[in-house]
Amino acid sequence: MKIGQAGDRLSLARVFGVMFAGGILLGLVGYLFDLIVGPAISMSGWWTVFASGGIIAGAMVQAAREFAVPQPAERRAIGAELRAREQAAGPAK
Repeated sequence: MKIGQAGDRLSLARVFGVMFAGGILLGLVGYLFDLIVGPAISMSGWWTVFASGGIIAGAMVQAAREFAVPQPAERRAIGAELRAREQAAGPAK
């Protein structure tokens, strides 16, 4: 479900919100990885790697949802432009 319109005053806030949520979610997954796998490989701190990945993934997902999908007004404008080009070119042979 899409909330609001792309480019509205809350677009950036939604992108940052999803980045924050993704960082927390994957940070928790990384923390569990630290608890379970960390001692076996003598390495810890994976939660930071997972959290960073969550921030990046969250930004990519929300930015794509906000800005990559043409909005209805954009689709109408592109369709009108194509129809005008077709009419200007004349009847098809």
